[in-house]
Amino acid sequence: MKKVLAGLSLLLACGAGAAEWEDGFADPPQTARPQAWWWWLNTPTSRAAITRDLEEMKAKGFSGCHLLDGGVAPFGSNKWKQKTVIGETGIRYEHTGEYEGGTLQQAPEGMEMWSPAWREMVRFASLEAGRLGLEFGVFIGPAGCGAPWVTPEYGQQELVWSATPVKGAGSLDQVLPRPGKKSAWYRDVAVIAVPANGVVREVIDLRDKMDGSGRLQWTAPQGAWTVLRFGQQPTGRALKGAYYIDHLSTEAFDRHWEHTVGLLLKEMTPAERKAFKYVECDSWEAGTPTWTKSFPEEFANRRGYDLLDYLPVLAGRTVKDETQSARFKYDYDLTIGDLIAENHYAYQRTVAHAHGLLSCAEAAGPHQVQADLLKSVSRCDIAMGEFWMPSPHRPTPEKRLLVREAASAAHVYGMNRVFAESFTSVGPQWEESPFLMKAAADQAFCDGLNWICFHTFTHRPSVDDVPGLTHSAGTHFDRTVTWWDQSAPFITYLARCSYLLQQGLFVADVLMYRGDGIKAHGGPAREDGLKNPPASLGAGFDYDYCNNEVLLTRLDVKDGQLVLPDGMAYRVLVLPEGQPLSPAAREKVEALKAAGATVVDDRAIRERLARMGVGPDFECSGVSEQGVIDFIHRRSGDADLYFVASRWQPVERVVCSFRVSGKQPELWDPVTGTTRELPEFRQENGRTIVPLEFAPCGSAFLVFRKPVAAAAGRKNGVGLAPVAELDGAWQVAFDPKWGGPAMATFESLVDWTQRPEPGIKYYSGKATYRQRFDAPAAALPSEGGIYLDLGNVRELAAVRLNGVDLGVLWTKPFRVEISSVLKPTGNQLEIEVVNLWPNRLIGDEFLPEAERFTKTNIRKFTRQSALLPSGLLGPVRLLRAVP
Repeated sequence: MKKVLAGLSLLLACGAGAAEWEDGFADPPQTARPQAWWWWLNTPTSRAAITRDLEEMKAKGFSGCHLLDGGVAPFGSNKWKQKTVIGETGIRYEHTGEYEGGTLQQAPEGMEMWSPAWREMVRFASLEAGRLGLEFGVFIGPAGCGAPWVTPEYGQQELVWSATPVKGAGSLDQVLPRPGKKSAWYRDVAVIAVPANGVVREVIDLRDKMDGSGRLQWTAPQGAWTVLRFGQQPTGRALKGAYYIDHLSTEAFDRHWEHTVGLLLKEMTPAERKAFKYVECDSWEAGTPTWTKSFPEEFANRRGYDLLDYLPVLAGRTVKDETQSARFKYDYDLTIGDLIAENHYAYQRTVAHAHGLLSCAEAAGPHQVQADLLKSVSRCDIAMGEFWMPSPHRPTPEKRLLVREAASAAHVYGMNRVFAESFTSVGPQWEESPFLMKAAADQAFCDGLNWICFHTFTHRPSVDDVPGLTHSAGTHFDRTVTWWDQSAPFITYLARCSYLLQQGLFVADVLMYRGDGIKAHGGPAREDGLKNPPASLGAGFDYDYCNNEVLLTRLDVKDGQLVLPDGMAYRVLVLPEGQPLSPAAREKVEALKAAGATVVDDRAIRERLARMGVGPDFECSGVSEQGVIDFIHRRSGDADLYFVASRWQPVERVVCSFRVSGKQPELWDPVTGTTRELPEFRQENGRTIVPLEFAPCGSAFLVFRKPVAAAAGRKNGVGLAPVAELDGAWQVAFDPKWGGPAMATFESLVDWTQRPEPGIKYYSGKATYRQRFDAPAAALPSEGGIYLDLGNVRELAAVRLNGVDLGVLWTKPFRVEISSVLKPTGNQLEIEVVNLWPNRLIGDEFLPEAERFTKTNIRKFTRQSALLPSGLLGPVRLLRAVP
């Protein structure tokens, strides 16, 4: 329990003081470093393969992983016989050969999740994670916790009914039709008689008149009646034939825990428990439950009345009047939502804490339509959402960026870190580079994300096969991607952003009320990718959502601002048009107004803020026609920090205006880890106005924490003038183990795919460019710096000049300062360039299987697939900094 309390204190802390930010920014702590979903594949594995994965995570700067399992049968020597085929219409599985003694579903060499052999390997993985100082988590199950031990009684349930017409008066003796489908398990809930026509004003309880076979013996009163037989049955929602558990039932959860994490914990030694910190479940993909065995009691306890008289409403009848029927239906829906939050998410947390663990869950959706997502997120230890890479499966921002809900929940419930399943995709295969991933991450950071969980790092049972056996979904980010050895700077970039965005508190002017939150999820992003506030709020302001629980139990007024116990403050509370208020909510809103709060409807937000003298928190002028600049603002004490990101590729030279005054602007570059004061700015009307330049998909932190320094008369940016182009021949070394020549001469810089040699045209991996050059006099350092600009690089480059390692360039512009190592003559330049896997996969389609360089279960690329541009395309130039 001490471990849990310590963990919770860490999660709820608001980060370091502003004076300590430099150290954490330069070398981000574990709490900010990314984690990964570590996909196992129901495949027999080895201790060596497990150790290899975890050591690679540690070496590249991960802080931990969450293990989950999913099959790609068959396994063993037959594992390459089934291909996961990625096409324009989606994913299908193609069996390319037969094998003895089984079918695809009966592969004998699988290692099923939670089996004894599987648990043994998981215990070893946790032991290794502890040795390496990594945090370790285990998924309690897929999204719906489907498992073979979930019997129909404990599977997800639905309420069903049948209607039998009866004419009285007289004795009735007949078997009522069983409602619903002929499922393997069924349980009666209620039997009632109601008037056959019109509004139901009288309900007769017939439970004691029907026996276990459904035979009803009843003397009906005079008139026409309808007998409604209500029952519960499994919805049938399943994963590969295994029922999802009843998420409204703590009893069902306990049974599932006993077969899963409970077994694991009983077997683990203290050393194996050292790293084990999290239990997790995926986003809600379990459909729509409508009942559970304890529902009548839960309803009465939460709503204060018996639901029996109102059950006809669920069968389409009106009880008493339209208003009371609508009220019951709302109470019924609200109870389902409450049970999802309490008996699924909160109960998972309770059980986890009882075993010294923390609970993670993607409670923020996106597929949940029955529950208050803010409330559900608050019942977890860590707020968690997800975001996707652009792909045909998720082409538009509103389908890709699903972080805002989790971020709002974190802000209004006092949770500091916002976690996310990150970079998910369905379709692309080894086609994403860190530069493309950066743009997606920056967008999520602006929506409130501050902790990355890569989806996905697939566990390879082989340490030699590449790209290897892999999961079909998710951006591949693991030890077999071509650029894995160059990935640490990108991981550090994400950790730096996460670290600063974990500091202090989110700054927002607007708190938007949305009742109990059922079927009222956060608005989608606009087509340009920006957050979608109410139209009357417009750009430059930020906001959170709040639900009924927060309004009633956490919201107060101080000095005219709406405040929460954890320090969050807002200027206005917005009541969206058409959002009903319960009597309790209406009373609370009136009390807030009486205490000095500003309450507006969603047609007048910006106008009211203007009348209050509140201008936009952030403004940006001079953005190109194609450009989009987004932001997020956090505050710690009297220090303000803004993360500002350019969404698209054009270079943006803009003027940014921040609602801060009296403080020196500093630019903190999360790519390089450098910080500097900006000399060029002005202050007016309570704002600081700063000219800035953003590289393609560029980003920066603007930090305001110190008194204004004396103006230095310099510009904020560095102007660069070309001095020379390195246009001679290059000697390029490829790896013969991957089909390339040991050495080739490039008379000029060209795309590898344009070369005639198959070993270069279809090459994937690292190649080293070498050239010796003399620096012209104009390129020798004086007052200004000298830079090496690589031009177009596909996809990453590591630079060494005169034996000095100058680092990995992974984002545009591919440029590095070389002033301290440049010599007048005899400069030795080495540039290691890494491309992506598709070209080698395409080339292997022309080769017999025995001669192929790659081995994988994914089949997307064919002989007809287009090759991806690769290599150092240049031009490579020397540039001088100019005033």
